[in-house]
Amino acid sequence: MKQRIYTLLAFLTIISINYAQTNLSPAEIKTIQNQSIILIENYEVVLNTIGDPTLSNSTINDLMYNSYDGSNRIFEDSYAIIESDLNPKIINKNDGSEIEDYNIAKYFTDFNLFIKKDMNGVISFSNLNVSPVIQKKNIYVNIYFKSEILSSHSESEDEFKKINRVALIKAKKINNSWRCFIIGIKFCEPNLKISDNKIEKEYSVFTETAYPDRFELKFNDRLEKIYYNRTEVYYFDKMISLTDGEVKVENNEANYSFVDYADSIRIKQGDHLKVVINKKTNNIACINSIRSTFIDKYKVEVILEDEKSATIFNDKTLTKQRESVKTTYFSYPDEDMVFVHGGSFQMGSQEDESNDNKTHNVKVNNFYIDKHEVTYNQFKTFIDETGFITDAERDSWSYIFDKKGEKVKTENINWRFNTNGTKPTLSEFDKPVVHITWNDAIAYTKWAGKRLPTEAEWEYAARGAGFGNNLEYSGSKKASDVGWYSKNSDKMTHKVGQKFKNEINIYDMTGNVFEWCFDWYDENYYINSPEENPQGPQVGDNKVIRGGSWIDDDDKCKVFSRDSRVNGYRSANTGFRCVIDATNDN
Repeated sequence: MKQRIYTLLAFLTIISINYAQTNLSPAEIKTIQNQSIILIENYEVVLNTIGDPTLSNSTINDLMYNSYDGSNRIFEDSYAIIESDLNPKIINKNDGSEIEDYNIAKYFTDFNLFIKKDMNGVISFSNLNVSPVIQKKNIYVNIYFKSEILSSHSESEDEFKKINRVALIKAKKINNSWRCFIIGIKFCEPNLKISDNKIEKEYSVFTETAYPDRFELKFNDRLEKIYYNRTEVYYFDKMISLTDGEVKVENNEANYSFVDYADSIRIKQGDHLKVVINKKTNNIACINSIRSTFIDKYKVEVILEDEKSATIFNDKTLTKQRESVKTTYFSYPDEDMVFVHGGSFQMGSQEDESNDNKTHNVKVNNFYIDKHEVTYNQFKTFIDETGFITDAERDSWSYIFDKKGEKVKTENINWRFNTNGTKPTLSEFDKPVVHITWNDAIAYTKWAGKRLPTEAEWEYAARGAGFGNNLEYSGSKKASDVGWYSKNSDKMTHKVGQKFKNEINIYDMTGNVFEWCFDWYDENYYINSPEENPQGPQVGDNKVIRGGSWIDDDDKCKVFSRDSRVNGYRSANTGFRCVIDATNDN
């Protein structure tokens, strides 16, 4: 079975409990949800119009084109992806096997060819349900609905069964007004139930239900209602309400169960109450045996029982003190980054005592680094929001590799293509983006509020920030445990995060793609580089790349292996990841 997952938050279905609250007004949320439902209704009209036997081919072609490229389009662009429901032999098996991804243009074309036409309509949508609005870097809504092709296949004469579908809708603010577009449509999971006003899915320990205004998680001991601006948790004997940045809870025993407030405040089960405040306010505290706690956007005030100690967490650093509570301030950018405690290490390799890789002592400050290489999907979001044109797009070429592993300069290849020079399928959206120059990577980091790692930061993180025991690869003695390289990659990149992570929870620093670093390259730089936070030479011809790639042997994938490319280089094995500075108040 081909696994077809929209990597944009796994298509934002209700399978994730990490809901994001929005900063939208109730009126804006209602507008977005109403527009999203209308989009699906209009999509149904388009399909039935295509199925009208009285219309000319030119009229149908204009209708199809305008639906994704006209001023009143309902799809964001022609790259919108649909999991095809046009083969009844595949769909009626109901096991999800052999499902094909079509872009919207191909889907319309095949719908026009293979669905037997009928003036009374060829398709029907019912039970349209809208999810709560979900906000990440963009605004999204899911529309769940039942779809039934009323006609038969024009060649096989097979009838179709009713199926459950989900459409991902993206909302944009254009000229101070909200506009919504369909960016994908897929099949729902078999155990997801759609009724008139809700979508429900059962897990082993809880049931999750989506209504237009809230998510509900029903456990054995509680019911959690997650609204756009608050969370309400109902126990047998009490209710805890969490609103934007503020919560008040009281319990003499402090043995609360799990509560999640959209990346703001978490209270977990155990012999203590753990409070995590909104990441923007940078406060963390974990306190034993409390009687009551009040949390607002600026402080944590805790009443302790007599002579009880407090335990404070600063990211993964544990400190203890008695009789008082210390609040630790830190900067935590997002859940997809890892905090790296700064320190000293031996950079370079004793295997290779050439000037290029001579061992020397280096000290780096605290920083955060991406857990994964930047993916095709993340880079597409950047392009969609900025309209940035990459070097490969402007110059109309990039390097791909032939069957012998030789580099071939190929026209009309850019980040929109995969390692072999074809358009990526949905299953490749979580692979690292390639055909990226150093300049392209810099543009992305500025948009994301991040930067490229220095070569020293990259190697320090790859070595496990002091926990790596001088392993040759990032997290293992064997390259195959933690990376994709020439012997196991099947001559292509792979979805990020599939191999073992290293000692500090970073993935793919061995192989998959070479990663751009900030520094200029100089083969003699290690001889006289500064000990603290080296930034590389002031000038140079090449930029440093690290980590090896899917086409390289294991030697090039070692944590200390160095390589470089000219600033404008781009290829099917070169990508990047980002870092952010962190404070050193430990």
